[in-house]
Amino acid sequence: MSILNRQDDEIEIDLVEVFRLLLGKWHFIIISMLIFGLVVFAGTFFLVTPQYEANTTLYVNNSVNRENSVAISQSDLTASAHLVDTYAAIIKSRTVLEQVLERANVEIEIGALQEMITAKAINDTEVFMITVKDSDPHTATRIANAIAEIAPGQCESIVEGSSVKVVDYAELPTEIASPSYKKATLAGMLVGGIFSVAFIVIQALLDATIKSEDDFKQWDYPVLCVIPDLDEAIKHDRQGYGYGYGRSRK
Repeated sequence: MSILNRQDDEIEIDLVEVFRLLLGKWHFIIISMLIFGLVVFAGTFFLVTPQYEANTTLYVNNSVNRENSVAISQSDLTASAHLVDTYAAIIKSRTVLEQVLERANVEIEIGALQEMITAKAINDTEVFMITVKDSDPHTATRIANAIAEIAPGQCESIVEGSSVKVVDYAELPTEIASPSYKKATLAGMLVGGIFSVAFIVIQALLDATIKSEDDFKQWDYPVLCVIPDLDEAIKHDRQGYGYGYGRSRK
């Protein structure tokens, strides 16, 4: 049965037949998914350099607004949270990063180091996290801790009336941050599944051969005769279901 139905000069795709077609080709789809997943996993494993992330957290204290106040108001927290973006820009400045490189004892271009560093607030609070990504976990850790040691003093000297305190120093990362081999493999399997399904459907759409008398119904052509399957007739005759060509040969 064709997956195309032609009615009144309109062509419709029979989704039921498409499903049956794909169900009959399930082994091809599964094999394609496994092959694509394996290829993507191998490519990711051998061609992509693993990256590690070292994180350090800092606390922004908007001290000017609470010199004569014991309680911390919402405006204090809001002002401190807004300072996170300012401090992130200061930390990634050339002046600070030159000191960071000297303290960490690493040789990296300033531009490359800026790309390695990201800073963001934690859940919209006045605590923000600095993340350093590098292929060497030890280098990432040294740079993150160097930032934690230098950043507070630099930020306080530039932004008057505020202070920065270290919450946590970076620890040596033991797990790969990127790439995710699991996600890469699943993505490859998904692409393989889509490719195989598209291939099967397109192949069926381009197939103009007549496979059964039901295929003539879409053109409303009468069936004048049907040529029987000789092999099937011989098979049935040998099983004792009729008298045909197979019996005449005995």
